[in-house]
Amino acid sequence: MCVCLRAPLWDSSNFSRAFLVKLESRSGCDPWRLQVVAANVRRFTEEGAVGGDELARAKTQLKASLMQQLSTFSFVAEDIGRQILTYGRRVPPVETFARIDAVTLNDIRSTAQRRFSGKSVAVAALGKIDKLPDYKWINGLLK
Repeated sequence: MCVCLRAPLWDSSNFSRAFLVKLESRSGCDPWRLQVVAANVRRFTEEGAVGGDELARAKTQLKASLMQQLSTFSFVAEDIGRQILTYGRRVPPVETFARIDAVTLNDIRSTAQRRFSGKSVAVAALGKIDKLPDYKWINGLLK
């Protein structure tokens, strides 16, 4: 089963501004997994919950992942298309890395607070969903 949580958009015509959290499970829906994901997402809204070391590690992992993916033709084609739709131009990796490096702890906290402060999330589930908790329960996890 796959569950995607999406926070409200600033502009419903621009999907690139969505904040997505994706949870996949081969064994069906386990509410405990949703609770763990929600707790980690909520943690980003709290001051001091994310440390500088954690942010540096995340930036390094993201840049390494992007570099590895840029070695495949299909990813490069998808990346170019996404960038043209989002920015109207191809963004070179150097600029992308500079943008990643510019992210601060305050950026993460303020973005998480904007996305999850008292707002409902959209939930989509695919697969064996007979044990999926109801929407109010899922939405309550992120408030």
